[in-house]
Order: sequence, then structure tokens, then C-alpha cells
Amino acid sequence: YYKDADGELVEVPNCSLIGNSNAKAGSGNGFNYAKFDEITTTELQLVIEPAPGAAAVGIVEWIVYGAEIATRPEVLKDNVALDASVDTSFCTTWNSEAAINDGKQSDPTITYRQVAENDAWGTWPEAGPHTVTLTWDNKVTIDSMDILWHFDQESGVDGGVQVPKNAYLY
Repeated sequence: YYKDADGELVEVPNCSLIGNSNAKAGSGNGFNYAKFDEITTTELQLVIEPAPGAAAVGIVEWIVYGAEIATRPEVLKDNVALDASVDTSFCTTWNSEAAINDGKQSDPTITYRQVAENDAWGTWPEAGPHTVTLTWDNKVTIDSMDILWHFDQESGVDGGVQVPKNAYLY
């Protein structure tokens, strides 16, 4: 969802599938790129559905690109998520909401590496679904994003923090 000019949360138009790959599973570098129609907003909300059997979900980094970036950049630039405040539906005491957009793991051209627990956001033992909202003081014009999921358990088993089943900007 995003906040439109009338202040209403509405669906993000034509958002491509937000993937659930992770580098440990050998499915790329761990970042999941999604493209959508250009929007101007002060708020962007991600809804995350946990995988079956997962005890929690988590994020290492959420990158949001300004609309002037034509494709995923080779060198990170214009990550407007760095300027946003973060609000989540739940966060464990040993993880951090601030980690979601702190820029520490914000290069989508390198392979993800596991981070310390306080350098990721997580919801253990609350499986979800969960929401993560970025809010800007001033309007931003955006049209794509990358997300790096935090996990400590492979998908398909019970328990642990797993990559989500689905994530939507709607």
C-alpha cells in the first residue's frame, strides 16, 4: 500500500512479484527486486505473510529507489528508504526496526552475508502476517525496490525465522 494524494492507503499499481530468494539457498545474492508504476507518496507499506511452519519473518535491508533510476542500479544510488522512519507491527527485543533501512547491507550487487541479530528486524516468535511501513517527512517519487530477507532457518521446516511465503505492496 501507499498513501495517495488524498491521504488514503491504496494498492501500489502494477507491482511485480516480490521474491523470497535467499543467498544461502543458492537462489541469487539474496536481494529481491520489484518494479511498480511510479508513485509519489509519504508512506509505503509492506505486508508479509510467513511461510508454512515459520515461527517468524525478518528483514535485513529494504531499499526503495527514486523514480529517476531506470533499472536496478549497478552502484547503489538514491536509496530514499534511508530518509524514512520505520514502523512495524512487531519487533523482538534483540532485533531492530531501525535495521530495516539503515543502509548497512544496501548493495544489491554483492552477495548477502548473515548479520548480527541487532542488524536485522525480526518477529520471533510472532509468525504474522506482519506489516512494515516506511514514512517520509516529504513526498518521494518511487518506482522500484529491493528487499533482503533475514532468516536463520531454511524454508520447509518448522520453526525459526524464514523467508516469507509472500510479501505485498498491494
